[in-house]
Amino acid sequence: MGIGMRSVHWVEVLRLIPTKDHLDREKLDAVLRWFDPEDLSNLQPLKVASDEQLNLYLLDGHCRAWALWATGVELAPVIVNDNFLPQKEFFHSAAVSSLSIQ
Repeated sequence: MGIGMRSVHWVEVLRLIPTKDHLDREKLDAVLRWFDPEDLSNLQPLKVASDEQLNLYLLDGHCRAWALWATGVELAPVIVNDNFLPQKEFFHSAAVSSLSIQ
């Protein structure tokens, strides 16, 4: 594995804690146009951060995570960012499934 390359891990979608309080309708529509739950080969890994309790905070890929959840895909590919831990007090949602669409 080269410098800067990170391992992809597969984790339960419902373990991902959003760092946003809503999804953008246009971004979600764009993801849903190409997303295929039967073929995840085009799905880029989601970026997450982990804390000392091994909670997984979603940094990038909220719409992709929602598409996985909404179509019944249980596992998401993630890359853990070791250098960033979000401020927990800014989180609005407990699960990807609870994100509103605006």
